[in-house]
Amino acid sequence: MSPENSCSNADDFFDRPPFTVAAALLAGLAMVAGCFSPSDSHMRAEDTGTDTGTMGTSPSGGETSSSTVTSANEESGTSSSPTTSTTMFDTDTGTDTGEVDVCAGRCSSDSENTWVTVTDSNAPSPRYGGTAVWTGSEAIVWGGDAIVSGNVFYNDGGRYDPATDQWTPIASTGAPAARLGHMAIWTGSEMVVWGGNDGSTHFNDGARYDPQSNQWTSMAAAPMAGRRDAVAVWTGAEMIVLGGTGANGAVSGGARYNPTTNQWTSVSTNGAPAVSSGFTATWADTELIVWGGSDIDGNPVLGGGRYDPVPDQWTAMAASDWRRSHVAVWTGCELLVWGGFSDGDVLDSGERYDPAADAWESISTEGAPEARLVANAVWTGCEMIVWGGTRLPAGGPGTPLATGGAYELASGQWRVVSTVGAPSARSRFPMLWTGDEVFIWGGTGGGLPGAAIGSGGRYVP
Repeated sequence: MSPENSCSNADDFFDRPPFTVAAALLAGLAMVAGCFSPSDSHMRAEDTGTDTGTMGTSPSGGETSSSTVTSANEESGTSSSPTTSTTMFDTDTGTDTGEVDVCAGRCSSDSENTWVTVTDSNAPSPRYGGTAVWTGSEAIVWGGDAIVSGNVFYNDGGRYDPATDQWTPIASTGAPAARLGHMAIWTGSEMVVWGGNDGSTHFNDGARYDPQSNQWTSMAAAPMAGRRDAVAVWTGAEMIVLGGTGANGAVSGGARYNPTTNQWTSVSTNGAPAVSSGFTATWADTELIVWGGSDIDGNPVLGGGRYDPVPDQWTAMAASDWRRSHVAVWTGCELLVWGGFSDGDVLDSGERYDPAADAWESISTEGAPEARLVANAVWTGCEMIVWGGTRLPAGGPGTPLATGGAYELASGQWRVVSTVGAPSARSRFPMLWTGDEVFIWGGTGGGLPGAAIGSGGRYVP
């Protein structure tokens, strides 16, 4: 469903040892069982995530999202936030008032609400915990874990062209070592991959991939310890990395990477929210909005912060109900937050945050998708599409979902995303907005020991 008036735009994963999915699920269940209290355990900050045209991303896959997700510029492939420019009229005189409502874009009434299967011919091998970025014409999938007979980590991937429904392998020569739980963003000309884990090493290295030359370029060493399951966001000039899990447990803080200069700069911790896991980080045109999640001890971070990289300063945000393992998207004027869990409950609720007013407003739950956590979400220009994730019934195993919903900002209403032809239920998968479609690939269907997925789909709103 395309916007009639365009408005704009990690993921969250279970914070688990990456050795086996069985261990991940057992750790997750142990966390959730007594754990639905803000002070317990860790869920992964992710994507999209995250993704910025990426699953801004630590996968936008998510038992992430991741993630934190922002829309990609359809022509340049860069993350962007096109805003609505809807002219307001005086209803008495019918004259143009000159005012502009930047969030009034309505979706087209010509809804398709259909799924198209992504070919598996020449696709990367089945995997979960990989990343994906959108270049403007292709989705690039990289890294991850096979979850078969122990762990099999990958440092390969593929480029998918939705126009031709074809995959092209990408070079592994010069690529970072095999890993999962890494971060990836699209700069407009390169994919930047950093961090992750291979079951024994928490990496603090990475590389940049140029799809035009099919070549990798090494990156300067980062001024922070290696970590997995962090959140990465592209600002238009730099990649910002926050939170995650290191060799000795959860970590906070982060750094900014400038690919033009190949240099890292530490992010100020003065006034910063002490987030480590389960939070979202969303680029909002000129600042990064960080919300929810837990600190390095698993305690709830009650609130968030807005970070301006130019002066390297944080600004506190108005408080609202705590949650973690939720999704968040930027619309061009508001932050939409939905799902996750809080105080013992898996949530089907959400809120809208207006940074100009520093105020929160509830999102309608009427027609909303089933409650879930670690789902993925993208912003299309007129609606937030939420899909996948995990249902966690009390006393039972996590159940991946193959359902979703779309929330139109202008009307404040939800609609159901079709399940006809939809991909199989999954979590920890990348999810991107291409400008016309939602792209989903890979992930895990859950279970013990679990199974990596080598299939995907494209959703046409």
